[in-house]
Amino acid sequence: MLPNLRCAGAGAVFFLGAALALSAAPPVVTSLDVRGLQIGKVNSLTFTGTDLLPNPRLLTTARLARQTLKNGASPNRITLEVELAPGAQPGFENWWLVTDHGVSARGIFATDSLGQKPFAAKVDALPVALHGTLAGSEVKEVTFHGKMGQEVICEMEAQRLESKVRPVLNLYGPGNKLVEFSLPMAELRGDTRLEAKLPADGEYRLQIHDLQYAAAAPGQSA
Repeated sequence: MLPNLRCAGAGAVFFLGAALALSAAPPVVTSLDVRGLQIGKVNSLTFTGTDLLPNPRLLTTARLARQTLKNGASPNRITLEVELAPGAQPGFENWWLVTDHGVSARGIFATDSLGQKPFAAKVDALPVALHGTLAGSEVKEVTFHGKMGQEVICEMEAQRLESKVRPVLNLYGPGNKLVEFSLPMAELRGDTRLEAKLPADGEYRLQIHDLQYAAAAPGQSA
């Protein structure tokens, strides 16, 4: 009878192990509030998705000085405070979210010296890096105050973040006059950069859209 008892025991352990494996899924990140890290500052990254616990941590090709999980974490939403190591350089880095149950799909974020913020309809001061999404025929706009003779550079990162958006930028000045525009550039791997000297004091409006007003998912941009 002993061989039969051993077989039954082995079968019970096997099926229990299978049930546990099915409930221990790797993390899936559906959105990240900002896709950039500011050099020399503490950054807060909020991940939304599924199975983001237990013990989430950021794995990245960027060198980190530290990372801390903030209070209030849930399986669907967590926030990590992340600081780059001294000597970090601007560029693009791969990242993965790791839990005790697995590893998420790869993502990309930028590292630079600018303050990183979710997209807003108005900014009070330049320079700044804004992060958001653009879908289908959507057109987004951000306004800022400019002064005559001020030189501004507006760059959109989409293709370099593995987005399918083909970015176009239009800059309008006081009186709704078009000051400058830019189209996707091969040297920026399909992204775009707009440079202009502002012609007058006043409110300026930067308009952002897909080249054919048909942005496919994913549509993240910065």
